[in-house]
Amino acid sequence: MMIGHSTVLIEGAGKRTITDPCFGTWGHLAYRRLAPPALERDQLTDVDLVLLSHNHWDHVDGRYLRSLPTTTPVLAPLWTSQTVEGFVRRLKEAGLEAETVVLSEGESWQL
Repeated sequence: MMIGHSTVLIEGAGKRTITDPCFGTWGHLAYRRLAPPALERDQLTDVDLVLLSHNHWDHVDGRYLRSLPTTTPVLAPLWTSQTVEGFVRRLKEAGLEAETVVLSEGESWQL
């Protein structure tokens, strides 16, 4: 389901994955949302995985990530790991307790 902008909910095999969560309607004039997201943050707290493609503000919603159960893993690519890990470290300091999984090219991870 297309939530909006970069955020997509993928459902299959009994699992729910959300990509690049962004629920805000604010932002730079060139990149801001033209329409509100199809679902709100609080309607998507039962996902099994969060996939971050990169760490731009419009792909990582800190408020959403902090609302997730501590058992929800956050998957990020290695090439952004320093910035993503720094970001996740800041989120953990603010209360996020989810596992962060960082993958390099060719690596895999099973949910």
